[in-house]
Amino acid sequence: MIFWQYAKIIAGSAGFEKTNYRFVMAKFRQLKEGEIFWNEIREYVKEREKKDECIFCGAKRT
Repeated sequence: MIFWQYAKIIAGSAGFEKTNYRFVMAKFRQLKEGEIFWNEIREYVKEREKKDECIFCGAKRT
């Protein structure tokens, strides 16, 4: 259940609707199989919130 919720967060952060079943299911499987990790979500969210700056160093993008 927790992987499903994280998959929906990733979908929203990636610009997809949380109801985009195909994308959410793909991320769910990747989380479940260990291809991606739930703690990587933080980067997805930061990148979505701050489109004009680097999520790692804070440098402004041009």
